[in-house]
Amino acid sequence: KGLKPCASNRKFCDFRKQLLQYCKNSFEALLNTPITEELKEDEREEDRLEREFRTKHKLFGNIDFVGEIYKKGLLSESILNSVFHTLLGFNVESDSNVNDNTIDAAIKLINKLGFTLEQKCADAKPDKREQQQGMLDALFMRFKELETMSLEDPKNKASLRVKLLIKNMFENKASKWEKTKNEDTQVKKKSEIANAVLKKAEEKKRMEMETRGGGRDYDDRRYDDRGKGG
Repeated sequence: KGLKPCASNRKFCDFRKQLLQYCKNSFEALLNTPITEELKEDEREEDRLEREFRTKHKLFGNIDFVGEIYKKGLLSESILNSVFHTLLGFNVESDSNVNDNTIDAAIKLINKLGFTLEQKCADAKPDKREQQQGMLDALFMRFKELETMSLEDPKNKASLRVKLLIKNMFENKASKWEKTKNEDTQVKKKSEIANAVLKKAEEKKRMEMETRGGGRDYDDRRYDDRGKGG
């Protein structure tokens, strides 16, 4: 529109509106897609886990993108706050969609943006600072609630694994987000990134198979399947 590219004029940017609408549609579609896939007829368990992993990967990728566009100033605090509310279930209506994966996604997002959010709050004018601090306090209070809720509580939404992730996030926060800052500033080669992603994916699948298979690992299950077939 011929305006100066600054934060006060971003609301007039058509590209930003289209980008935010695309993100909104993608985000809602992912949340409406069941994370835990049902086993189809004549389908192997590892194939079902592969489909489930793809859905999780899309959710986490979308969340990472949300974090990046917020850092670039294309996303407002109110929209970011609504994303956290949806992922963590701040009210009864959205609580039914909360599970390990949405909480995990929220943890990834706050680890990515925690330092930026706290820095913006500290640098804000007094009236704005109070509002932003209130949003952050409510967010961390919800994380603490999810972490400390008993596993036997019917309202509990987080497994022991995710509760430990929340605990690690609070430790990162206590260190002024040093872990996150180090990860953001470290430059990696493409091959290193690919290997890290592959390693995380394999470890996650192995842990899921161990949980479902009573301690047997993924490779043992595949070996048994080959033995039955031959």
